[in-house]
Amino acid sequence: MTDILIKNGFVATMDKERRVYPKGSVYIDDGRIVEVGKRVRAPRSPEYVVDASHKVVMPGFVNAHTHLQQYFRGVYELMGDFFETNLPLEGYRRPEQMETLGLASCAELIYGGCTTSMLIYTYPDGWAKAVNEAGNRCIIAGDIEHVDLEKLRTGVFEYLPEKRDAAVKRAKDLYFNWHGKVDGRITTVMCPKAPDMAEPDVYLRCKEFADEHGLRMTTHLSQSMREFRQVMKLYGKTPPQHLHDLGVMDDKLSGAHLTYATEKDIQLVAETGMAILHCHAVENPLMT
Repeated sequence: MTDILIKNGFVATMDKERRVYPKGSVYIDDGRIVEVGKRVRAPRSPEYVVDASHKVVMPGFVNAHTHLQQYFRGVYELMGDFFETNLPLEGYRRPEQMETLGLASCAELIYGGCTTSMLIYTYPDGWAKAVNEAGNRCIIAGDIEHVDLEKLRTGVFEYLPEKRDAAVKRAKDLYFNWHGKVDGRITTVMCPKAPDMAEPDVYLRCKEFADEHGLRMTTHLSQSMREFRQVMKLYGKTPPQHLHDLGVMDDKLSGAHLTYATEKDIQLVAETGMAILHCHAVENPLMT
């Protein structure tokens, strides 16, 4: 049993009362916070004492939408096009690389104060192994898309059934192999990648599986003008309207970005209780 006393820190509790202790302490016993306050009384001499003078002590950050951090570091920022650069590069990654890259990403998240994240990636099993080893908390999704990424570079959407089925299997296997494991630190969600990169049957299959197993769903939504145009071309609707009419937009669905949205789209989000994970744009507006 390990206990830790953090003392003399600027403690921002983030509790319901938003209490702050300019020079406070936190006592942790066996991995659980036992007491927070101006002064705390440890029942015994703590094994570890941390002097947090001139430091802020607060709960860990939660990253509600992230991908494997290390794989494309700097590439998008330098080359600047999501569809022509980042997505085609995803075809070069390998499942066996994910645990190593995952450990580096876990270290980066923890170093930045992020103890909980929701991660979406094609080969999620390696990431789960990394989280298991690193000790952070993660909600993981195996993203499901089934377009030819090389052809997508030139704006051609070709949907591949074999790629779809493999991705759906990985997402379901992730649930059966990892959901609720390692003391509950790993949980899973279902993730059709985006309305332009996953056809309606993928959303419906994910929704059915999520409902059956009590899971939530997440997706990219209206993240780019290319997505917006493709969904309008295929279905004659905006991406949010499309998901609404499919019956998958509800309070168990979260959508990342929503960069391109109409007033009606925003009303649908509000009416259904869907959550929006606001992230900065994934494309250069000058290239749309």
